[in-house]
Amino acid sequence: MIRNLGISAVLIFGAGMAAGETVTGGEFFEDQSGYPCSATLQTDANKSVTLQLSDYKDVWSLRFIISDRASIYRRFFDSRGLHDKDAFEDAFRGVRIGERSFDFNDASLFEVHRQDVDDKTSGIFSIDEKHNVARALEAMKVGGIDFVGGHR
Repeated sequence: MIRNLGISAVLIFGAGMAAGETVTGGEFFEDQSGYPCSATLQTDANKSVTLQLSDYKDVWSLRFIISDRASIYRRFFDSRGLHDKDAFEDAFRGVRIGERSFDFNDASLFEVHRQDVDDKTSGIFSIDEKHNVARALEAMKVGGIDFVGGHR
């Protein structure tokens, strides 16, 4: 499903994330790790973004897994070095795909302590429900993906 969208988009990350990364390649997978469809997109900054499409028990979701952004993710810890989930969710509210904007239903970072954040740390952002996911997939045919947020 994702493969047929012709994703050759520019990934633009807001405030502090690498601006204007261009997708230079990708791998597409079907029925892998419980996901009917997924793609890993490589950028010209030698980074990647993974998209996972799921319809588990007829609950649709589209997840963006963004790793190798440790300098960004370290900003979302309090003075004791503990993860500030509310600040993270507030900073990453949504994504613009093509000409449409979508709010994230969930934005998460699994690390609890700032000291554990490294280049393997991934932020996971999801768009949920069939009508939202269908609109997001349709919007990918038109243009770039702009992750809104990252301010802190």
